[in-house]
Amino acid sequence: MKVSVPLLGLAVAVKAQSQDMCECSADCKAEYDPHMTTFDHFGYELDSQEGQVKTLYEVNGKKLDITLGKMNYIQSVAFDSESLLDAADCSAGKRIPDFNRTLEDPSGKVSSQELMVTGQCFQAPKDCHLTDNCFWMLNLKVEKRINFLPGEGAFANPPDMMEIEQLLGASGACLTHPQDSVKVPGNITCECPNVPTLPPTLAPSGGDVTGSPTSTPSGTPAPTATGS
Repeated sequence: MKVSVPLLGLAVAVKAQSQDMCECSADCKAEYDPHMTTFDHFGYELDSQEGQVKTLYEVNGKKLDITLGKMNYIQSVAFDSESLLDAADCSAGKRIPDFNRTLEDPSGKVSSQELMVTGQCFQAPKDCHLTDNCFWMLNLKVEKRINFLPGEGAFANPPDMMEIEQLLGASGACLTHPQDSVKVPGNITCECPNVPTLPPTLAPSGGDVTGSPTSTPSGTPAPTATGS
């Protein structure tokens, strides 16, 4: 019986392809007039004026934008010019329908990346009901998720999501903050599978592995001893 050596290499390749992905995820918040919490959980007030458009996240030309309305509260949100929600359409407790987009990575640095946005209508300013001068505004939560193979790209071990975003060329208010920003509670989550170390495979000599020698067929007479 012969066993072909390339089969050993094939078994290793199949095992490598079935490994689980690493995944990093974090969320960013834009609330009220607007106060930002970045992916790496720094809080600051976004410098803005009524009527301005601000980019919360951008990668490969795809933008998540907010437009600021009265008193700099968030008036509308759009992704790649697609309107997600406008405060003009608000009613009590109204939320943005589930929104998520798979983002392309032409550089091939990661296996996949996804952007998710949730938001809700609120009335502003604070205590407006006392003076009957309320208007609708939006609060937003932005979640980013990145999947990649263990050891993929130039990522640190353990991986650093903010470093990965930098390598992807991402930008926006969810990623940058002033030097005087305050660290707030929260964490970026990065998890990688425990990849088992494969035992070394001894390469057989001669290219093929040969089975044990065949036994002498029955019925063959045994050699006779010769006299002295």
